Amino acid sequence: MPRVENLGKNVDEWYEEYEEGTSTHDVCASCWADLQAVPDAYNDKLTPYNGDPQGDEGWGGEVCHPSYNEDDYDCEVCGDHLTEDDD
Repeated sequence: MPRVENLGKNVDEWYEEYEEGTSTHDVCASCWADLQAVPDAYNDKLTPYNGDPQGDEGWGGEVCHPSYNEDDYDCEVCGDHLTEDDD
C-alpha cells in the first residue's frame, strides 16, 4: 500500500504559493484501507511537517515509495513494521 499525502484545496493553494512539497506518511495496508473510507480518520496521528496546512480532505493517494520489503519502515499510525504486503 502507499505512502499517503496531505490532501485538500487548501494544500493545493499552499503548494502553488510556496512551491514546497507536501507532507507524506507511510502506512500499513490496514490503516490505508481505513483512510480510503475516512480520509481524515488519523488526523491526530498524521500531521503535516513541511509547512503545509492540515489538508481539508485528509490523507490519501498513492505516493511512490521505496520497497517496504527492502527498507526499514513502520506504519506511522499503528506502529506495525511494513513489509512487502504493504507495498
